[in-house]
This record gives sequence, structure tokens and C-alpha cells, in this order.
Amino acid sequence: MSWLTPLTLSAMRSFAESVYQVVRGNTARTASTLDAIARGEAPPPELEVVQTPRSGVALTHRLVMLFSGNPAATPGWIDPAQSARASAEPHLNALAARLLGNPASVRCVIEQLDAKTAVVLASKELKLSELQLAPIDFIYAIEGGSPSERSEIEERILYTVARKPDGFPAGAVLRVNPSRQANWGLSDLSYGEFTEVLRAAHRLITASRGLDAVDLNLPERAQANAVDLSEIQTRADRAETVAAPGAREFAIAAQHAHNRESGITP
Repeated sequence: MSWLTPLTLSAMRSFAESVYQVVRGNTARTASTLDAIARGEAPPPELEVVQTPRSGVALTHRLVMLFSGNPAATPGWIDPAQSARASAEPHLNALAARLLGNPASVRCVIEQLDAKTAVVLASKELKLSELQLAPIDFIYAIEGGSPSERSEIEERILYTVARKPDGFPAGAVLRVNPSRQANWGLSDLSYGEFTEVLRAAHRLITASRGLDAVDLNLPERAQANAVDLSEIQTRADRAETVAAPGAREFAIAAQHAHNRESGITP
């Protein structure tokens, strides 16, 4: 009868979890736990009954990073004035450059695959600096629409290498190999290594918010917001100016594509 032991233990754990959620008044969690037991189609939700509540008063520590004066230089990267995001947040762009390092040290290996067998037919290298993006652009281009989709950075890598004079033939099946090559130097980074750094920087920056005067006051002191709207407007206008040509080109290309699909000749 030893075959009953795992099933019995699983039922006991799920029952204990449901009782725990009932005592807490969390009826939705109770229902989902019991439903998982009854159907057996999926494992029950993560057990909270085994998590020992912490006593005492919760205390949240916040890290503040202050910027002033002119933004730091970003050697190895494009001029911040060429990027709408960098124009809007020059200090944040300088911080991203410091976190990510020199893009010329990142070597991206692009492989051409056989469409039927997925065997590697050829490979080429591309330095990340050839994408001509600002550091802050990389921060917001790392995520794809879904886990199965390529990120914007990967799409840009394939787009760039396919249009080089010595690139791949049109219609070739391409992929970015994230692995490190054996003959690289210690200062070289693979695309996979760079994305690990980039994801950490992405989490750091996107989980932060702007600091306000209220954050620096004691709770009992009332302090009005002190946002310099004119300075923000200046940066927003500068970003809009940088982004405008690209927006116009995109609109023209979209119209041409629509005309081709509709059979409209210019």
C-alpha cells in the first residue's frame, strides 16, 4: 500500500492550505485550491500555509540616486541628441551607459540555418555598437511582446546584418546565437552575457520613479510638490523634435505598404 503515500500527503497538504485560507477569509484562494484537488488537472497553487508570518514592524528601505549639472559623457555610444529617449532623460541615459559598458565589446553572432534541418550553414558577427542606439534605448528594447517572440534588439540585429553588403541572402532563416565563442578575449561579451546585464539594468530602472520633495520630508510635515514643469517641457520638446523625422518616415512607409496591398499606384 506504499503507493498511497504520495497521494495521501498531497491531499493533506492541499487540505491544510484550504483550511488556512478559510481562516484568513480568502475564499477565492480556498475555492481554487479545492478545485485543483477535485479536478486533478493541475497542481494546486503554491502553499502559503508553510510560510511562517514575520513578527514586528515592516520597514522599507529606499535607495535615492541624485543627478545634477550636465549629464555624464557616454563614450562608445551615439550622441544622446540622436535619440528621443536620451533627449528626454539625459541623466538616466548616462546612468544606463555606465551600467551597460561599451557596446563595441559586445559581439553578436548571427547564424544562417537550413530551413528544413536547422543546420547552421554560415555565421557572421556584428558589434552591438553598429545598431546606433542610445543606452536607454537598449533598456526599453530588451523585452519582446511574449516569451516566444524576439526582442526589439534581436530584430534590429537581424535587420542590420541582413542589409550589410556582405550580409546574408534575402529570405535566409537567421537567428542570434547568445553563446560565447572560444577564441574571444576576456573583455569581449556575447549577446547572451550582455542581455543578462541588460535585464538587471532594466529591472532597476523601470522599477524606480522620480523623486519628489515630499519624499524628503517627515510624515508630519506638509510639503507641496516641487516639480520644475518648464524644465520637463524643455526636455519633452527636445525629444519630440528628435522623434518627428522618424515618425514621418514611418507614416510614409505605412502608406506605401497600404497602397501596395490595395493595388493603388502612385
